[in-house]
Amino acid sequence: MTPTAAAIVTRISVRSTARLKPSWRAPSSLLSENSSPRYSPPRHFSVMADYAERAQQWGMAPKDEIRTAVESDPKSVFVDVRSPQELEEATLKNRPFVHAHCTMSDTSNIMAKADEILPDKNATVVVFCAVGGRSSKAKAALESMGYTNVYNGGGLKDIDYLDS
Repeated sequence: MTPTAAAIVTRISVRSTARLKPSWRAPSSLLSENSSPRYSPPRHFSVMADYAERAQQWGMAPKDEIRTAVESDPKSVFVDVRSPQELEEATLKNRPFVHAHCTMSDTSNIMAKADEILPDKNATVVVFCAVGGRSSKAKAALESMGYTNVYNGGGLKDIDYLDS
């Protein structure tokens, strides 16, 4: 291939790639004025989209087990570990919850707030985030502090059946 032909192929490839439009929509809070209204999510979102797969990956409790625990314990507490920006987009509507932001690598916030927001270490605690990863880390942190009935509820969309 001649240098000129290679340059043309490169230009065409770059232009074609730039016009691809993935089907997943970004939350409006993630877009700036100059952002494209569409972008591809990180690979783990598409691979981990199925509840059963995410439950296995992040150690999420079965939905019926969470429902039974919540219905049998009037002191149940829901803990949202999503970011403040995620809270602005959607929250539990019909259940009270407390907020303690966590990341996959930092659970210090929930550990610092735990005694205040979760005074009963034997109460049912359902921790949730967006897809189950951060809540798995928060669950492990709470269990290391002596909490005995902690459930990883997965993502907000996974516990919507409890919000009716």
